[in-house]
Amino acid sequence: MLWPVSLLLTAAVCATVNFRPVSGTAIVQPDLPFPQIQCFFTSWSRYRDGWAYTPANVPPFLCTTIVYAFAQILDNRIALYDWKDEDNLRDLVALKDINPKLRIHLSVGGWTLSWQFKIMASVPEGRQIFVNSTIEFLRTYELDGIDVDWEYPAKDERALFTSLLQEMRSAFDAEARSSGKRRLALTIDVGALIDDKGYDIPAINPLVDLVNIMAYDFHGHWEKVTGHNAPLYKRPSEKDYQAKMNVVYSANLWATSGIPRNKLSIGIPTYGRSWILSNPAVNKFLAPTIRGGDKGTFSKEIGSLAYFEICDRLVNQRTLTQTTDPDCQCSYASKDNFWVSYDDANSITQKAAWIRDNGFNGVLVWELGMDDFKGACGGKKNPLFSAIYETFNHQPIPTAPPTRAPLPGATTTHRPPRKTLAPIILRPSQCDAKFCQFRPAGYYALGACTSSYCSCVGGIASKMECGTDTIYDPAPGVCNWPSAIPGCAEPMVVTEANNIPIKNEPKKCREMGDCSCDAEFCGRHGLGDFALGKCLIFFCSCAPGKQAFTRACPVPLVYDPRLSVCNWRQDVSTCS
Repeated sequence: MLWPVSLLLTAAVCATVNFRPVSGTAIVQPDLPFPQIQCFFTSWSRYRDGWAYTPANVPPFLCTTIVYAFAQILDNRIALYDWKDEDNLRDLVALKDINPKLRIHLSVGGWTLSWQFKIMASVPEGRQIFVNSTIEFLRTYELDGIDVDWEYPAKDERALFTSLLQEMRSAFDAEARSSGKRRLALTIDVGALIDDKGYDIPAINPLVDLVNIMAYDFHGHWEKVTGHNAPLYKRPSEKDYQAKMNVVYSANLWATSGIPRNKLSIGIPTYGRSWILSNPAVNKFLAPTIRGGDKGTFSKEIGSLAYFEICDRLVNQRTLTQTTDPDCQCSYASKDNFWVSYDDANSITQKAAWIRDNGFNGVLVWELGMDDFKGACGGKKNPLFSAIYETFNHQPIPTAPPTRAPLPGATTTHRPPRKTLAPIILRPSQCDAKFCQFRPAGYYALGACTSSYCSCVGGIASKMECGTDTIYDPAPGVCNWPSAIPGCAEPMVVTEANNIPIKNEPKKCREMGDCSCDAEFCGRHGLGDFALGKCLIFFCSCAPGKQAFTRACPVPLVYDPRLSVCNWRQDVSTCS
């Protein structure tokens, strides 16, 4: 860390406040039904070529809560991190039209970005800015709660972590009382083994709605011998510290720490940990290794494979042989010098049953896009999530809302349509502080093929105008002639409903279908992102309910219809 925060720690600790409920109107508490099946949705899962995972892939009734990862902290404010965050959040919230009981939470931090917490939390003013911006962000995007993933508070950050949670909960209570809305949920993610130096558990317990135990990564390629990523039980040969590296020990440890079981959710992974063996003949647990396993074709991380990659090698390619250890209720597979440990449907069923039978709140699963969501391994789609759902609910995942006879006197009026005007990149907006508050510094288009654009620097907005006869080109980020910008040379029309300029379409603007991004277009194409033409920065995003949104790729990319992502112009076949 480069910021001189050490001089501020004493003042920050002294500024710690005691949490007291705000008096006044009764609070409508968060709706977190038991048992919880929390599912992480990662922003980068859509970039796995061939296995891209988008909100269109999410079964609406699979999860009780979808946790979106990750937001970041910029200038002490919560902020978007990935250019598709706005689109993803809107599309996930739209799933509530199908499943009104679904909850969407935003996770901030994570392993890569947790360093930002200490800088923000070190002074009361930083915490206040963060808390206020979090409330505004969650309400703006119609989200239901925040997941604080600080990995992990050190001894000198213990008071800062507690103060942050106290101030968030107090502000959430006050906002719920004043607005009359349901209180925003507050959850935290913690390590599998308790570090008393970083967590003031008696102070934290009344503040949070859920404590999510990240009961995975017990072993990995950072170790020189093989081990299981997330074993349910210890093996008889494991002693001392190694005997603690399992789900049962971790869950029971937290359950005796002062956090009640009905507030604890247990982590389950949909990925495995891999190694390259020193000797292929020595291929059981604790086998010596050279390094982490090679990157997966799609997951692209050393020492890790998505479950869909593992099951493909087991079932389709038949290049791995599975072994199940009855003591730890866990599996591994190997071939030659490659070795990987993982959870399959059987081990996850055992794990979910143990969590259910021992009175815990539910599960937190990392992550949706790593299950076999295509059913490519010869079985059902989402086999790991299906095992969890069926264990807790004793029935398959529903594909439509359950039909019930109305109670006597009950109204049959349909639920009004959800508001769909949450901020997105191409939604025409005023270039003001609200437009810039969640965006990193840069220039942003205020619409398709328009002369206006917005400059955002540190949350300060400045509306800019291009010169005569030019319009803003978001690809290179400059003002340009309309004829030089794909899709902007034709005459423009504007719809009264959303004021989004849409180019008049030639009869054959692409090989299939027309190019109007509207409900009719989405009715033909289904859910997902679709090209509006060849080599354009613009594309059409279709959400549940045939909601159509014109989008633009970020600088300097164009939409690649083959991969359904924004890509470099020279790599897009339709641009040749």
